Amino acid sequence: MTGRLNAGQSGSVLASFRHLDNLLVEAVRILREAGGGAPFSQHVPDAAPDQVERMEEAVEHFQQTLLKVLDDWKVERPATGISALHAARVNVLYADLALEDLRPRGLKSYGAVAEETAAALDEAVDELRELLHQMTEILG
Repeated sequence: MTGRLNAGQSGSVLASFRHLDNLLVEAVRILREAGGGAPFSQHVPDAAPDQVERMEEAVEHFQQTLLKVLDDWKVERPATGISALHAARVNVLYADLALEDLRPRGLKSYGAVAEETAAALDEAVDELRELLHQMTEILG
């Protein structure tokens, strides 16, 4: 490539490439999730395993090409600075906080919760919270 992009153009290219990458990573995640029996998948598992594998390979090739183009155009990539473990811990923490909405006090704005139902809800939330705490321990 001849010439260089100015700072604004470089930023725009980088943002566009990041968006493209996110879209394709999400496409692969959808294919994997649908085929993996995720309990709340919104997608019908209609992709053959070889299609998923070929798509993963195609996305990887696309990503490598994006990186080559950025290097060719001398667009600096920002350094990764967020720990994957930290990000995973934060998501587990958010899940723990979201569970509180399932307790009887979180559901009372939708109507009265019967006493036996309240006890069952609290028990289910406690069980799910314990599983989340185990995940937190796994993540260190």
